Amino acid sequence: MHINRIFLLLLFTGLLSVLACQKENPPQPDEKDPEPELDLIQPAENPIFIMPGDTLQLEARTEVTWSTSGGNLSAQGRFIAPILPGVFVVRAVSRQDTSIQAQRTIVVSTHASTFRDMRQGGHIIYFRHTTARAGTDSFSATIPQWWKSCDSTIARQLSPEGYVEAQEIGQAIKNLQLPIGKAISSEFCRCIETIAFMRLDLSIETTPAITFEIYGENDRYQRLLNLAAAQPLNDKLTLMSGHLFPNNSGGPPLQQGDAAIYRQTPNGGPVQFVKIIPLRDWTRLRGS
Repeated sequence: MHINRIFLLLLFTGLLSVLACQKENPPQPDEKDPEPELDLIQPAENPIFIMPGDTLQLEARTEVTWSTSGGNLSAQGRFIAPILPGVFVVRAVSRQDTSIQAQRTIVVSTHASTFRDMRQGGHIIYFRHTTARAGTDSFSATIPQWWKSCDSTIARQLSPEGYVEAQEIGQAIKNLQLPIGKAISSEFCRCIETIAFMRLDLSIETTPAITFEIYGENDRYQRLLNLAAAQPLNDKLTLMSGHLFPNNSGGPPLQQGDAAIYRQTPNGGPVQFVKIIPLRDWTRLRGS
């Protein structure tokens, strides 16, 4: 009997120690659990890509007040996209606790499915440089590497509108949250500056492969395809800036500021042309 009382006393003492320890060191929440604000809106995808005129039903896990920066949004979270492309922000605020709120960026574009695919990486974006009307190229110049000059009396440069277009493309890329991992340019200043003025905080490599006329024209489009195929296939995108392609080369007919999209294939296989995304379809997604 005496032994049993001692055992119970020790057990009780141990239980008190455990409870005290738990009080001093309460269990920490699992860091992987999302904050309440993050799962307030469904779908959880952000940004959300839809076509012009499409309808998207948003759901909230509690009673909320909905608002939007554009498009048509009902009190029940039914978003109707406008006909014109754009980037819109939808916000939900809890009616019970206004500190609980969340938002989704909705990208309305005819290229919605392509942008969604590009968000996963595995693509090449080849831009023809933006508008360049300042100066002319001096192919007969004796100045060493004249094509690398940013002087409009020596080589053709971006015009004022070209700099603005590059900035707007860069803002669109940020709004789309495209994961750019690498930037490669022609050696011409106008191509380098097209990427530089996107302001994506990227190091820019230059290469003869996509440099206009200087290293030969007959196979320049094939050189681009070879360069694109040589890029690592991962969850990032490779951004390139070059020129129009030679006639009869098979290259897509790009206007200044347009982009050709290529899908990469495993094991360094040939890239697959997807489509052209015109300049205007980038600048319309620059946001307000």
